[in-house]
Amino acid sequence: MSSQQPTRQRYNVNTSDKGSWSSKLIAIFMVVIVAAFALAFVRYMQAQGKATVQAETATVEIIDDQTFLLGIDVTRTTTAEPTYCIVTALNYDKAEVGRREVLIPAGGNKLERVFTRIATTEQAVSGDVYGCSNIIPFYLTEAVELN
Repeated sequence: MSSQQPTRQRYNVNTSDKGSWSSKLIAIFMVVIVAAFALAFVRYMQAQGKATVQAETATVEIIDDQTFLLGIDVTRTTTAEPTYCIVTALNYDKAEVGRREVLIPAGGNKLERVFTRIATTEQAVSGDVYGCSNIIPFYLTEAVELN
């Protein structure tokens, strides 16, 4: 009968714990990364839930090759403060050919339909709302008339 060698000796396995520190460090690093992504996601979802202004495209009308009329429905949680939205005009390839910032004054209804003309570099066929906010840029002072 042959002598029975311990498994570690038979396969020349080193019994030192040198690798355990690096693997523990990698595991801790991965846990920290996953926790950071989870925290960022939670904060993003909280910010989305606090959105006080939302808008969507309602109507589009081609005036001429350089002018586009866009109607948007703006929904605000409060009408006590002014709001602004960035709207874009798009061509057939869905490339942006015009952009405008629209200031909506305080007051009115919580749901307003706002019309604005957008100057374009070529004929636009569609429009979109890029985004809205209650934080008005300092240079934006002219409000649109509500219809």
